[in-house]
Amino acid sequence: MKRLQCFHFKFNMINLCNLNLFNMNFKFTSLLMLAAIGSGFAQNTKTVQRHGESLPAVWHNQNQTKGAVIFSEDFASGIPATWDNTTVSGPVDWKATTVGHTGDYPTASLQSTTSSNGWILVDSDADNFSGGGVEDAQLTTPIIDCSGFANVKVEFQQMFRRWQQDTTTIRITTDGGTTFTDYQINQTITQAGTDNPDFVNIDITSAIVGDPTNVQVQFRWQGAWDYGWQIDDFAVKEIDPNDIIIKKTSLSEDVTYYKVPSSQVQPLFFNAFAENIGFNDQTNVVLDVDVNDGTGSVFTGASAATALLAVGTSDSLAVSTTFSPAAIGTYDVAFNVAQTETDDVLSNNSNVISLEVTDTVYAIDNGNYGGQWWNLEDTPGSSAPFEIGAVYEIVADEYVTTASVFIGDNTDAGVIYEVAFYEYNAGTETYDLVSISDTYTVDAGDVGNWVTVSLGGEIAVTAGSDYLVSVIHYGGPDALYIGYGTNSSFSGATISNDGNGAAWANQPRTPMIRLNFGPVGLSVDENENQFSVYPNPTTGTVFIEDVQGKIQTIQVLDVAGKLIKSFDNDTTLNLEFLSTGSYLIKVISDKGVSIQKIQVK
Repeated sequence: MKRLQCFHFKFNMINLCNLNLFNMNFKFTSLLMLAAIGSGFAQNTKTVQRHGESLPAVWHNQNQTKGAVIFSEDFASGIPATWDNTTVSGPVDWKATTVGHTGDYPTASLQSTTSSNGWILVDSDADNFSGGGVEDAQLTTPIIDCSGFANVKVEFQQMFRRWQQDTTTIRITTDGGTTFTDYQINQTITQAGTDNPDFVNIDITSAIVGDPTNVQVQFRWQGAWDYGWQIDDFAVKEIDPNDIIIKKTSLSEDVTYYKVPSSQVQPLFFNAFAENIGFNDQTNVVLDVDVNDGTGSVFTGASAATALLAVGTSDSLAVSTTFSPAAIGTYDVAFNVAQTETDDVLSNNSNVISLEVTDTVYAIDNGNYGGQWWNLEDTPGSSAPFEIGAVYEIVADEYVTTASVFIGDNTDAGVIYEVAFYEYNAGTETYDLVSISDTYTVDAGDVGNWVTVSLGGEIAVTAGSDYLVSVIHYGGPDALYIGYGTNSSFSGATISNDGNGAAWANQPRTPMIRLNFGPVGLSVDENENQFSVYPNPTTGTVFIEDVQGKIQTIQVLDVAGKLIKSFDNDTTLNLEFLSTGSYLIKVISDKGVSIQKIQVK
């Protein structure tokens, strides 16, 4: 996989990073633009009011069982009236929701444990779309009595993506907001975002030691025209002695493809992180992996052990052996971390990733619709040009025929686009145009669905090369949105540009743009298994001759390999039902399989 690190554009603002650009030699010329973005945050001088005078302190049964829940809130009824919801500056408020970030740069909905009954968020794009500003939104719990617990933590599930300089802080106060202990989180999170959901655990024991009976927790969002922050399943709990959580499970050291044609299967690498969120050090921490193909286990493996995982630390674990799925079907990969000590919370030790070996479909997205991507024009009511695509590694010579694109929910019927197909040129470090589809016009039935577009016939792809399949939108009054999966992508595997000569940039979301392989001859010895088809082109009837072996069936396929009709032991085919275009005739005999293309006039 060739790596690309570049600038990501959002409207007319550019986020700066240390990136390595390459020039394109086809539709767009490389253009490197730098814009300094300055933003500052106003200092908060507001004192959070103590709730104990007017509201009873929140008191939970303080039994001394391990991991006792002191306080919890899943926001099933919205933000409780007992919470203080204050927007210090800017128009962005904390609010209850059942969808993800909206506006013109939507983000996947939080997939928390209780997401079905709603959660909370700040949504900078939706609430402050018309222009920047300093945003400071604070949501504070009522008083929580944590006395009697020696070790206390805050836990919640989140989804967060960074755009510019937004900060996310958990603040702890025991004096009604006069002073705070701040825990800033998500400092290293990029546009790719956190896991969804991401499980956050913060040890607040030292912050509440002065007065554990009067604890308040505050979620503080500070931003300036950013994305936002989603939160659910908040709790203040006693920390368990022995508790390891699994994070960032992966099937590849490079790019994970969630649908892979059988001819392009690569070995799976199994990786994960283990984080110690208990208050004891843990020993001999191991990652175990089991692969199930639906009929049973087809692979098991284990990582080397981490001898000591100290409190509050994490470590990467990798299984040294790989596995290559051999047959078409779905494979469920179960990850589990374990240690010498008996884990007090087994529910957070495991995760499952599913992938599918297919006949023809190559997909970098995980199939879960996580939102939609587009490029907004500065002029209201218009759509700017853009191009967005996914890179596919080829490990065996094959043929591709079509690409499938998921059309986002906000797309305007009547908008047009094209699909381009490029091959990576290592010498020039560019993607060179191979083919481009006919213009496709979206109709109302396409919105929120997959659309398959021909790349212009069978295109040979070569083992060891990378290919980019992309959607091109030329801008105009109608908007085109491209769906993206809920999974993040490896740098350089998904890229986009803003058209009009702009440079390509890493696209941390995974556009739902798939590459489809067409059928090719499958005979063991093609010289012994050819046949003749005439007339070709045809206006109706064709004749099949010179078939080697006994015919079992003859099939008519479209160029994507989809079966249209079968003919049993009949070498005279009436094709008058077909419309004008290219098709494939597939002959299956006891000598093997052979395919030839025909043209219907």
